This record gives sequence, C-alpha cells and structure tokens, in this order.
Amino acid sequence: MTEVGQQFKSMNKVLIIGAGQLGSRHLQGVLKSILDFEVFVIDPNLSSLEIAKSRANEITHSKHIVFSESIESVPSEIDVAIVATNANVREQVITKLLNTIEVQYLILEKVLFQDLEAYDKIEQLIQTKNIKTWVNHPRRMFEHYQEIKKQIQENSLHITNFLATGNNWGLGCNGLHLLDLCAFLSNESKIATINTNQLDKRIITSKREGFIEFTGSLKIHFENGSKAEIISTDSESSSLTIFIATEKDKWLIREGNPISVIHLKEENGAPIEVKEFKPQFQSDLSTLLVQDLLTLGTCNLPTYKEACELHKPFIIALLDFYNAIENKASTHLKIT
Repeated sequence: MTEVGQQFKSMNKVLIIGAGQLGSRHLQGVLKSILDFEVFVIDPNLSSLEIAKSRANEITHSKHIVFSESIESVPSEIDVAIVATNANVREQVITKLLNTIEVQYLILEKVLFQDLEAYDKIEQLIQTKNIKTWVNHPRRMFEHYQEIKKQIQENSLHITNFLATGNNWGLGCNGLHLLDLCAFLSNESKIATINTNQLDKRIITSKREGFIEFTGSLKIHFENGSKAEIISTDSESSSLTIFIATEKDKWLIREGNPISVIHLKEENGAPIEVKEFKPQFQSDLSTLLVQDLLTLGTCNLPTYKEACELHKPFIIALLDFYNAIENKASTHLKIT
C-alpha cells in the first residue's frame, strides 16, 4: 500500500474521475452527505478541476478533498468510485482505475462506451475484480417515477405504450435515460427490436465538441411486449413530456420546474390526479447514492448487466443508421 493509502486507510474514501459539468455536480452531492469520508477528485484538465473546486466551495461541508490531475495521488483502496468522463475515454479510464486501485463500489456515467467491444471487455474486468457496478440512470431515483412504479406493481398493471417527446433534448446522448425509465417501470430490460426508420436522415453536431446527435423518432419493442417511442424534433429546445399507458391507468409527466404528473384512472368517475414535484438534481441524488452504497451496499440504479441490455442494442441501431447515412464503416458511435 502506498504512503497515501496508509494515511487514509481508517476512513471511507470516495473517488470522482472527471471533474467537469457532471462530475462537479456529483461532487456537490457527495459533499452534502452526513457521513464522514475522504474525497478524491481526478481530472487531467485543470479548467475542469477549477470548476469542481468552485462548485465544492458552494457547499458547506467539513470533508477533506484532494484535487489532482493524476490517479497516482489516490489511495490504493477506494470505497466508492464515480467515473464521470466522456464516453470516448471511459474504457481507458476504467481499465486503468481497476488495474491500479481496489474499488468496492463503482458508478459509471452513460453512455457507457461508443463501441461494442468495450462493453464485454469491461464486463469481464469488473467480474474478475468482483466489483459491484451500477450505471447512473437517475430517473430510477426520482420520487415521482418510484411512485408510478409502485402504483403499477400494486395494481398488477403492464406498460403497453411509453412515449417521450421534446425538442432538441439529445436523443443520442439522453435516449438511454428514457429507455431505462421504461425498463424500470415495466421490469424488462431486454430489447426485442429498435426501429430507426423514422429518424431524420442526417447527422447533426452535438453541443459537446467532437460528438454527434440525432433527431426524429426511435421506436423500441421490449421482449415483454412493452412498446416505447422517443422523439426529439429539430426545433427550439423544450422540456420533455412523457406519456405512460397501461391496460388501465395512464400518466402524463411534464418534466420541468416544477415537474407535473397527471394520473388518469380507468375507473368511472375517478378524479384526475395532478401532483407537482420538485426536480431532483444530480447534486442532490449523489448524496443519496453515496449514503446508500456506504451504509447498505447497494443503490437504486440499474446494474452494469441490466444497463448493457439496453446500451448494446441502442449502440448497434444508431451505429448502423449513422454508417448508412454517412456511407462509412465506423465501429465507434460518437455520442456521450
């Protein structure tokens, strides 16, 4: 064990790799925890580290934070590691992390990887290292979606249709969040087919430099019969609207601030229920996440295996579409 590792062995340790916009929000959430632990933040980009330092200063806390450009400054044993890098470098970062440091719990950001080979390589690595791993699809932690899932389960309902629609919300970057939400609510993570025929026949530049995006409609059939459609139109940006239908009840969710949930019941004379919820941001969710992991050894996010059952067919479908439109034979889908 390194000298640094010996110094912090007696205290729980949380590591965040990737200190940019999302990583710095994870940091804020981690710092809000009432638990006592050491925090390490790693990013080779000094400007990203400055963002993280600035956002850490917005939180009142008593935790000791180590900011560094290199993983060499991290102890040899970490309790919780959060990898919040872009997808194009994630495989490399995870491989170095797990071959350098002993990690107990691992949280990975999406999109996991841009090429299919990386999914199997990392799966084998985390199995070999015996690391419990989850993927950050945070809608599973949202209070209103947990309430809807409870109502679906208690009434033995089955999702027949799931529709998510909005303008320029990033179908490539964020589409998996919506697929995971449908999988969560329907208890089915296995996809039968993904239809790209109604995607717009052009590739657009992402807001993130070096990445691409898609617009149009993506239709998905799950193996249990649930159907989903996610739509991102190329017009002025707007918040998402999600429609969930079962054989009886229906829900309409307008994601905004506040979040509006309209519950339509089948029973004759049943009143329409309208509830409002405060948005739960990553800077709040990471507080719950790290506390659940350190006290319970688990969390409400999908496991790596569950997430891969959505990620792999999603990557295959969009990569095939991209190659057809661009007349290429790329093995990497440049989304993050």
